[in-house]
Amino acid sequence: MGLNIQHLFTFQEIVWVKDVIFHSFNDTLTGRLYRTSLELFFLELGFSPTHLTYDIATLDRLTTNSHVKSTMLFLWQHNIILRHSIAIKPLKRPLYHVDAF
Repeated sequence: MGLNIQHLFTFQEIVWVKDVIFHSFNDTLTGRLYRTSLELFFLELGFSPTHLTYDIATLDRLTTNSHVKSTMLFLWQHNIILRHSIAIKPLKRPLYHVDAF
């Protein structure tokens, strides 16, 4: 039966990617949550998100199991590229100023 849906996992992942794009574009609370989850994923992976080429084995070993990770694996498996505008700014050390008395 299956309601004419061939692969439920594929359908689920496509709907989630569509949802991420929709909410991120409209800057909803859910979109901000997705954006934060992607930022944390990239921080955990350890490289700038502007470099979209990555080794899938490295991604699988270095990141925690999450919805973002499964989606990235799905995108890689089906040769889909997700373009984004996430820019993680490096933390700067505060400059301490010592006043001479």
